[in-house]
Amino acid sequence: MADAKIISKNEDFEGHTDSDIRYGIGIRHLQVVCMTLNLICLIIARSSMGVAVLAMSDTSRRNASDVLVYDWDKKTQALILSSFSWGYMLMLLPIGILAKKFGGKPIFMISLVSNTILCGLVPTLAAWGDWVLVCACRVIMGMTQACFFSGTHTLIGQWLPESERTSYSGIIYGGEFLFVTLAS
Repeated sequence: MADAKIISKNEDFEGHTDSDIRYGIGIRHLQVVCMTLNLICLIIARSSMGVAVLAMSDTSRRNASDVLVYDWDKKTQALILSSFSWGYMLMLLPIGILAKKFGGKPIFMISLVSNTILCGLVPTLAAWGDWVLVCACRVIMGMTQACFFSGTHTLIGQWLPESERTSYSGIIYGGEFLFVTLAS
């Protein structure tokens, strides 16, 4: 029993702490880049509807034979744009619980795949069900994009060393502001 050693939370079996270990470039850096790019893609999907709703309801293009124009007034346009936030707020708490239970990878994947599919379906849904289906699609997009942050937090907690979590979180979430800067 004299040889037994108690290992602290931040110490490995050889007695090294997080501050003693030198971390090189590894898979976690690739994961951080991927999460940053995924955030940028989701922000593009979120904000593209602001431009699309204007183009879809531009009455000056009504005579063009290859363009479908909808009779959406400003109130309907605002309803379409705000419907994303309804879904987003609805899922924030439940998805955090699910991410803790099932892990970040499936939650993260659901967010990306479903948003890709839904973003591509918006024009078809508008043709089938007018603004009602577009709003429903945007609510679901908001629900699935709420998955991104919970999934990312879970993955950061699992994959990154404690000493690097803060700086890499800043890089990942800075992607949102990088997109805004690039888009301006």
